[in-house]
Amino acid sequence: MTALGARGGPSRATSADGAEPEAARAQRLAAQLAAQAPRYFPEIARGQSDVQLLRVYRGALASVYAFELRSGSHVRGVMLKLPRPPGAAPDPAGACQPDRPRVAPVLAARERIESEHAALAAIEAKLCAQADPRFGWIRVLDLLRGEPALVTQRAEDPPLKQRLARAHRLAPAARGAELRVPFRNAGAWLRNYHELPALAHTRERGALAAEFGESLRRLADFLVERGAPPSLGELARGCAREAQRLLPAQLPLGTSHGDLAPRNVLVGPAGRVTLLDTRAAWRAPIYEDLAYFGVSLRSARAQLYSGGLFFRESLLQELETSFLAGYFGAEPVPAASLRLFRVQCLLDRWASLVHAERETGIAGRARIAAAHHTLWRALRASCAAALRASCAAA
Repeated sequence: MTALGARGGPSRATSADGAEPEAARAQRLAAQLAAQAPRYFPEIARGQSDVQLLRVYRGALASVYAFELRSGSHVRGVMLKLPRPPGAAPDPAGACQPDRPRVAPVLAARERIESEHAALAAIEAKLCAQADPRFGWIRVLDLLRGEPALVTQRAEDPPLKQRLARAHRLAPAARGAELRVPFRNAGAWLRNYHELPALAHTRERGALAAEFGESLRRLADFLVERGAPPSLGELARGCAREAQRLLPAQLPLGTSHGDLAPRNVLVGPAGRVTLLDTRAAWRAPIYEDLAYFGVSLRSARAQLYSGGLFFRESLLQELETSFLAGYFGAEPVPAASLRLFRVQCLLDRWASLVHAERETGIAGRARIAAAHHTLWRALRASCAAALRASCAAA
């Protein structure tokens, strides 16, 4: 049995406070996988599997270990997601820090792992019963108690983010057109997820229109305090007033994804899609995920740092329309509500960027300046669209 480090060699990372060294942790996980392999994959005989660690992905709150199990002609990929170990380096993106307003609270690392296990199992059961060829799912293998560790079979499909990047402004138009089917299927997959019943750990938040308006005000105040144009506050308050007038007092809720972006959508043959990082932690307004996905297209790093020039806006609009068509089907799209929630998403995205700024040097400062400019421009346009639409409705 062999455990390889994140770059193909042994990992020598240690913690100053005596936490388990990285190499020892990898070896321990590999031994656990070897012991459990016959239970996960009956075709693998006990004691006859070779386990290799291919790579470690280190995130703000969790680390993901990509392993490969080999036994004769059988090769199986397995992913283990664990909370960041004690003594890990500080979060470079500020995701663990609570000192900024957020649309959704940050879950503790352990809670994220356990809730993701429950959510993946629930959506797997639902989609497996449907047997719809448009939808894939992550196969859950185990939840190892203690740390805890979520064990899943590795998904082989590439992320939608990768395919979208090839449809940049200078690419042939056909590359964008071929994305319509996976975008539409992603919307339909999300509808299935929203309709999951609340799980044991799921909590409700943001159910009232008044809470939405207060969220806009908090986010805008935070940004203005940190240098955003003062007019942002008035724009956000105008949208909050319109939300109070246009939105129903009780917002429609669904099982929230919370981080729906092209990086968390896998695309397989014939446009089959699988969504990642599903935790079912909240019952929240369905408009949040729908708006977040559209905003994620326009606030991807390449789009932000290029001043909005990497992708054609017409392409992004076309793909977002396909996504919404997949979600709503024959139902009318609640455009006015989505415009308001896009404002909230853009404010939250900008607040996250401001809170996590770590760029240094001329090039780094230039990238951040371009991102701020792009988000401010997008926010002005979104606020104007929301207010114009509400005036027309009146």
